[in-house]
Amino acid sequence: MTENVKFYHQKSKIFNNMKELNPITGLSPAQEKAISLLVGGLSKTETCKELKIDRSTLYLWERKESLMVYYNAQVKEVQYFIKNGLFGLYEDALQSIEDSIHCDNLSIRLKATIWLLERIANYHTGPVDLRTHLKSKCRKDKYDLEAILGFNQEKYRELCKINDIDCDQGK
Repeated sequence: MTENVKFYHQKSKIFNNMKELNPITGLSPAQEKAISLLVGGLSKTETCKELKIDRSTLYLWERKESLMVYYNAQVKEVQYFIKNGLFGLYEDALQSIEDSIHCDNLSIRLKATIWLLERIANYHTGPVDLRTHLKSKCRKDKYDLEAILGFNQEKYRELCKINDIDCDQGK
Protein backbone atom coordinates (compact mmCIF):
# COMPACT_ATOMS: atom_id res chain seq x y z
CA MET A 1 0.00 0.00 0.00
CA THR A 2 1.49 3.37 -0.98
CA GLU A 3 2.04 6.02 1.67
CA ASN A 4 -0.76 8.26 0.29
CA VAL A 5 -3.26 5.39 0.21
CA LYS A 6 -2.19 4.35 3.71
CA PHE A 7 -2.59 7.94 4.97
CA TYR A 8 -6.07 8.36 3.48
CA HIS A 9 -7.10 4.93 4.75
CA GLN A 10 -6.09 5.99 8.27
CA LYS A 11 -7.84 9.35 7.81
CA SER A 12 -11.08 7.70 6.67
CA LYS A 13 -10.95 5.37 9.71
CA ILE A 14 -10.66 8.46 11.92
CA PHE A 15 -13.63 10.20 10.32
CA ASN A 16 -15.75 7.04 10.44
CA ASN A 17 -15.29 7.04 14.22
CA MET A 18 -16.44 10.66 14.61
CA LYS A 19 -19.93 9.45 15.60
CA GLU A 20 -18.38 8.16 18.84
CA LEU A 21 -17.00 11.53 19.98
CA ASN A 22 -17.38 12.36 23.65
CA PRO A 23 -19.39 15.62 23.75
CA ILE A 24 -17.46 16.80 26.80
CA THR A 25 -13.89 16.19 25.55
CA GLY A 26 -14.49 16.28 21.80
CA LEU A 27 -12.42 13.10 21.49
CA SER A 28 -13.11 9.58 20.30
CA PRO A 29 -12.63 6.66 22.70
CA ALA A 30 -9.44 5.76 20.78
CA GLN A 31 -8.06 9.28 21.25
CA GLU A 32 -8.87 9.21 24.96
CA LYS A 33 -7.22 5.77 25.22
CA ALA A 34 -4.12 7.12 23.42
CA ILE A 35 -3.83 9.89 26.00
CA SER A 36 -4.25 7.43 28.86
CA LEU A 37 -1.49 5.25 27.43
CA LEU A 38 0.86 8.20 26.89
CA VAL A 39 0.23 9.62 30.36
CA GLY A 40 0.70 6.09 31.70
CA GLY A 41 4.25 6.08 30.34
CA LEU A 42 4.01 4.36 26.96
CA SER A 43 5.99 5.85 24.12
CA LYS A 44 4.24 7.11 20.98
CA THR A 45 5.42 4.00 19.13
CA GLU A 46 4.09 1.68 21.84
CA THR A 47 0.81 3.60 21.98
CA CYS A 48 0.35 3.29 18.20
CA LYS A 49 1.05 -0.45 18.36
CA GLU A 50 -1.40 -0.88 21.22
CA LEU A 51 -4.15 1.01 19.36
CA LYS A 52 -3.21 -0.50 16.00
CA ILE A 53 -2.88 2.93 14.37
CA ASP A 54 -0.20 4.54 12.25
CA ARG A 55 2.08 7.12 13.89
CA SER A 56 0.81 9.70 11.40
CA THR A 57 -2.67 9.25 12.89
CA LEU A 58 -1.35 10.04 16.36
CA TYR A 59 0.43 13.12 15.01
CA LEU A 60 -2.81 14.20 13.31
CA TRP A 61 -4.65 13.81 16.60
CA GLU A 62 -2.02 15.85 18.43
CA ARG A 63 -2.97 18.88 16.34
CA LYS A 64 -6.38 19.03 18.04
CA GLU A 65 -6.55 21.48 20.92
CA SER A 66 -9.10 19.23 22.58
CA LEU A 67 -6.51 16.43 22.70
CA MET A 68 -3.90 18.75 24.21
CA VAL A 69 -6.36 19.94 26.86
CA TYR A 70 -7.41 16.36 27.67
CA TYR A 71 -3.73 15.37 27.95
CA ASN A 72 -3.11 18.27 30.35
CA ALA A 73 -6.12 17.27 32.45
CA GLN A 74 -4.85 13.69 32.70
CA VAL A 75 -1.35 14.87 33.67
CA LYS A 76 -2.84 17.18 36.29
CA GLU A 77 -4.86 14.26 37.70
CA VAL A 78 -1.72 12.10 37.91
CA GLN A 79 0.10 14.96 39.64
CA TYR A 80 -2.75 15.28 42.13
CA PHE A 81 -2.55 11.58 43.02
CA ILE A 82 1.24 11.69 43.21
CA LYS A 83 1.19 14.71 45.51
CA ASN A 84 -1.45 13.14 47.75
CA GLY A 85 0.42 9.85 47.67
CA LEU A 86 3.64 11.60 48.64
CA PHE A 87 2.04 13.01 51.74
CA GLY A 88 0.93 9.52 52.68
CA LEU A 89 4.35 8.08 51.94
CA TYR A 90 6.55 10.60 53.68
CA GLU A 91 7.41 8.16 56.46
CA ASP A 92 8.26 5.46 53.91
CA ALA A 93 10.25 8.01 51.89
CA LEU A 94 12.21 9.01 54.96
CA GLN A 95 12.82 5.35 55.74
CA SER A 96 14.00 4.73 52.15
CA ILE A 97 16.37 7.66 52.35
CA GLU A 98 17.64 6.35 55.66
CA ASP A 99 18.04 2.86 54.16
CA SER A 100 19.87 4.24 51.13
CA ILE A 101 22.62 5.48 53.42
CA HIS A 102 23.82 1.89 53.39
CA CYS A 103 23.78 1.63 49.58
CA ASP A 104 26.48 2.48 47.04
CA ASN A 105 26.26 5.92 45.40
CA LEU A 106 24.11 7.37 48.14
CA SER A 107 24.75 10.92 46.98
CA ILE A 108 23.65 10.18 43.42
CA ARG A 109 20.55 8.25 44.52
CA LEU A 110 19.46 10.95 46.93
CA LYS A 111 20.00 13.76 44.44
CA ALA A 112 18.13 11.87 41.72
CA THR A 113 15.19 11.17 44.04
CA ILE A 114 14.92 14.78 45.14
CA TRP A 115 15.28 16.03 41.56
CA LEU A 116 12.49 13.72 40.35
CA LEU A 117 10.08 14.60 43.15
CA GLU A 118 10.65 18.33 42.62
CA ARG A 119 10.05 18.02 38.88
CA ILE A 120 6.82 16.07 39.34
CA ALA A 121 5.54 18.50 41.96
CA ASN A 122 6.44 21.58 39.90
CA TYR A 123 5.52 20.35 36.42
CA HIS A 124 3.36 23.02 34.80
CA THR A 125 0.42 21.85 32.78
CA GLY A 126 -1.41 23.97 30.27
CA PRO A 127 -5.16 24.35 30.12
CA VAL A 128 -7.23 21.45 31.45
CA ASP A 129 -10.73 22.65 30.58
CA LEU A 130 -11.36 22.88 26.84
CA ARG A 131 -14.24 25.34 27.02
CA THR A 132 -12.32 27.72 29.29
CA HIS A 133 -9.29 27.45 27.01
CA LEU A 134 -11.36 28.16 23.89
CA LYS A 135 -13.13 31.07 25.58
CA SER A 136 -9.77 32.60 26.51
CA LYS A 137 -8.86 32.56 22.82
CA CYS A 138 -12.02 34.54 22.08
CA ARG A 139 -11.38 37.40 24.48
CA LYS A 140 -10.03 40.61 23.05
CA ASP A 141 -6.71 41.79 24.36
CA LYS A 142 -6.35 45.32 25.68
CA TYR A 143 -4.70 46.51 22.46
CA ASP A 144 -7.51 45.21 20.27
CA LEU A 145 -9.71 47.93 18.83
CA GLU A 146 -12.73 45.68 19.44
CA ALA A 147 -11.80 45.16 23.11
CA ILE A 148 -14.90 47.04 24.12
CA LEU A 149 -16.97 44.20 22.70
CA GLY A 150 -15.26 41.71 25.02
CA PHE A 151 -16.05 38.10 24.26
CA ASN A 152 -16.41 36.88 20.66
CA GLN A 153 -19.25 34.32 20.88
CA GLU A 154 -19.09 33.54 17.15
CA LYS A 155 -15.38 32.68 17.33
CA TYR A 156 -16.04 30.52 20.40
CA ARG A 157 -18.77 28.56 18.58
CA GLU A 158 -16.44 28.12 15.59
CA LEU A 159 -13.65 26.79 17.85
CA CYS A 160 -16.08 24.42 19.56
CA LYS A 161 -17.17 23.10 16.18
CA ILE A 162 -13.55 22.61 15.06
CA ASN A 163 -12.85 20.71 18.30
CA ASP A 164 -16.02 18.60 18.01
CA ILE A 165 -17.62 19.70 21.27
CA ASP A 166 -20.99 21.16 22.23
CA CYS A 167 -20.46 24.80 23.27
CA ASP A 168 -23.38 24.83 25.66
CA GLN A 169 -22.63 21.58 27.49
CA GLY A 170 -20.50 21.62 30.65
CA LYS A 171 -21.20 25.23 31.62
